[in-house]
Amino acid sequence: RSATLNLISEKWQRGTTVDVIYLSGGGAELVVEDVREAYPQTQLVQDAQLANARGYLNYARFIARQS
Repeated sequence: RSATLNLISEKWQRGTTVDVIYLSGGGAELVVEDVREAYPQTQLVQDAQLANARGYLNYARFIARQS
């Protein structure tokens, strides 16, 4: 869990402001409370475990329509 926070901190530069952090994916429910402690604006997306897969499916459908 601390690895998640370390990664977030490494990716964001000091002085960066973020209004909302949306967590999704299979591990989101495991780390959401830890991330919220450091970043209170964190929100867990609805049905987080499948949210990424649905997003990729929607994107694939979009790309297929463009072809």
